[in-house]
Amino acid sequence: MLITSKPTIDVKADIWNMPQLSHLRTNKRAKLPPPTTSTSSTNSYLQTLSLVAPESCKEDVLAKAGNLKKISVKGNLTAFEFKVLKFLENLTLLNDDKSDKALHLPSAFFECLPYLKKLTLSKTRFDWNEANRLGQVKDLQVLWIEMADFESWEASKCPFPRLRNLVLVSCLNLEALLLELADLDHLQEMTLDNTSKAVESAKE
Repeated sequence: MLITSKPTIDVKADIWNMPQLSHLRTNKRAKLPPPTTSTSSTNSYLQTLSLVAPESCKEDVLAKAGNLKKISVKGNLTAFEFKVLKFLENLTLLNDDKSDKALHLPSAFFECLPYLKKLTLSKTRFDWNEANRLGQVKDLQVLWIEMADFESWEASKCPFPRLRNLVLVSCLNLEALLLELADLDHLQEMTLDNTSKAVESAKE
């Protein structure tokens, strides 16, 4: 058992050469070791990485983790790198940068969207002019948005036909939900936590 008060866990083990390791989960963000020259050229067997420090999301690491289905990244995402992971189903981005800098998500993030089933964004502060691109998530079943500063949510048609669960946390400025959500056949549950302005529209 590893107990540490540091905000980041520095993983020393050669996780890329552990064929029995499928899921790596930590309660603090973890800095992963880069694949070495002695590491096998094939992809690792890892399917889950949670939580990972943004600085670990380098080209060589993500190339090695080609079988990932779930990844959660927490830290300063202003310099976040990413690449397309063709098996990825669950993506979580938790930004803890203390400044008010807008986050510019890499193009690979949007390329992954059509394949996701669950997407969680927290404090990302990315440009909401790009929010329409979230509609690329055709198979999305869970959408969790936390501490976003958008005021309105509009669309010519609802972009999430398979959405089952919508969670909005601390979206303090959101006046109303997307009306087209009422037409979704698969939507089963909506959770609004500290998002009081949109409650009446949710009831409607």
